Parts: sequence; structure tokens; C-alpha cells
Amino acid sequence: MKTSDTGRHADTPRGTASRQGGTYALLLYLGRPTELEVGRMGRFSFPKGYYVYLGSAMNGLKGRLARHMGAPKSLHWHIDYLAAHAELVELWWQPGDEKLECPWAALASRAPDATLPVAGFGSSDCSCLSHLVYFPYRPSAKILELENISTLKISHLVHLQ
Repeated sequence: MKTSDTGRHADTPRGTASRQGGTYALLLYLGRPTELEVGRMGRFSFPKGYYVYLGSAMNGLKGRLARHMGAPKSLHWHIDYLAAHAELVELWWQPGDEKLECPWAALASRAPDATLPVAGFGSSDCSCLSHLVYFPYRPSAKILELENISTLKISHLVHLQ
């Protein structure tokens, strides 16, 4: 994780109130094929490549992003199991009161070469097939944009590399 000259995290979402909610996407890179136990879901094989995880934090987006940028203290959510073995490459987020993780998951899963590696991953509280999308190449945040749905525009893009 990069830090600024002042020692503060250069990639913390500035201007986001601590209790402001919103939706986020984590872009992770897994450098080698890995078999992982994902909590009670079971054991899964994850191929080498890029993973986009879609989530929301309606009671504190800034805190959730800070948690994902640091080393996991505990394995609580499905994504924690994968994030413990993958490199966080980028964070994309949209502050607001509307949960956009399901529409974003639908958009990401329709991108060219996208696949859903684990059914039910991160989507136990909705009817989505998965909130984890795999790509053999590095995708752009543009996979979450749709011209006729302005709420899906990414307001902040942070590069960690």
C-alpha cells in the first residue's frame, strides 16, 4: 500500500464522511493458481488472473475501504479469504445511499471474457449469482459504466500500483 509524504495513506477516499455509505469494487490480482477454503462455502480453485469483487458499505464506506487496504485482521467476509492471497491492485467506489453492488456485478459479469468462479461468493444476501468476477486480463473500471445509467459512473478511482 502506498503512502503519501506525510505518512497518511495516499489512497484513502478523501472527502468521504466517515459514516457516508456507498458501493465499492476491489480489483485483485492472484499471481498463481490457488486452492482456497472460503469459510463455510467450501474449497475452491482460483486461477491466476484478475478478480473484481463488488460490495457495499452503507454505514461507513471509508472504514470499509481502509479495512480492505490493510492486512486482514480476521477472515469475516468471503472476499477476505481471497484477499489474504491476492494483491489489491485498485479500488473503485461511488459514495451514496443507493447499493449498487448488484447492478455492478451484473455489468462486470457481462464484460468480455468475464466468468463467475464461485457461485454465491459475496452474494448471500441477494439473488445475484456472484459478486466475484474473474478476468484473465486486467479489466478497466469502464466495465462498470453504462451510458444510459448515470448512477453507475465511478466518482473516484485509486491506483495502488
